[in-house]
Amino acid sequence: MRYKYAMSGPKAPRTFEEWVEAYEERDGSKYVLSPGERPVYDERHPERGFFTFYFDVQKKQMIIPKMCGDGRHWKPLILGVLARLKADGLIRRIYCFTKRNPKAFTRIFGGEIVGMEHYCDFETGESSVGWFIAIKE
Repeated sequence: MRYKYAMSGPKAPRTFEEWVEAYEERDGSKYVLSPGERPVYDERHPERGFFTFYFDVQKKQMIIPKMCGDGRHWKPLILGVLARLKADGLIRRIYCFTKRNPKAFTRIFGGEIVGMEHYCDFETGESSVGWFIAIKE
């Protein structure tokens, strides 16, 4: 399958909207934010993509449900947030979620696969599998 937006090799600068299109194409779903979910996009580095996050205050967790682009670029920011909020006692862990190969996340961020979820897309009727990865400091 050929994608409109290549994910390997040198990345061209893209607008946030173009990154969202690339995410939807790769993920096979619409980009919809959950309540409290926030996007992160660095206009100084438009070739690096974006990610989204939200906090589960009761469980003291930060969740990264969507990421598209260069995870290595975002790693220092994400690990910095983890260290700072963990030191302040506000969160215990950060979890990433992916429907793609979870080994890529564990290779880039470190961590371990801690869960798998089966779910159904109610619009298409297709079922999928996703993995939760706990990021290590």
